[in-house]
Amino acid sequence: VFDAAGSTGTNTSNKLDEYEEGNFAPFVFGGTTAGTASYTYRNGKYTKIGRQVTVQVYISWSSGTGAGNLRVGGFPFTSNSSGAHYASPAIGEHNQVSFTAGNTLSGLMSANTTSLTMTQSGPNISPSQVSYDPAAYIIFTLTYFTN
Repeated sequence: VFDAAGSTGTNTSNKLDEYEEGNFAPFVFGGTTAGTASYTYRNGKYTKIGRQVTVQVYISWSSGTGAGNLRVGGFPFTSNSSGAHYASPAIGEHNQVSFTAGNTLSGLMSANTTSLTMTQSGPNISPSQVSYDPAAYIIFTLTYFTN
């Protein structure tokens, strides 16, 4: 129970009632056609503290048949169902992911999903989605909230 002396919270509101760690198998898929991929690395680790989930992902694929926007899925918990909650990853490293020169690779996890849509943005342009690549790798960390 996290309760400072003299605080106005209750033991219920200040109680850490869930802690969990584990592994999961992330996967890539296309937004138009999911397709399949052959993986070199497919490592996912997570920590869940209350409603907060942090995932670490290293995913590398050597061939794939997806089409449309590049997505990474398989996260262990569904994101918050409220439309006001979005999460973006901290990209550590990537290679062979195609996007416009001068832009930055990022991503967006929308409400009520277990996947991340890869995006790009740059100076004075609106963010846009990244196309599925048949071979690439991405390493990132993402923190999001569940219901």
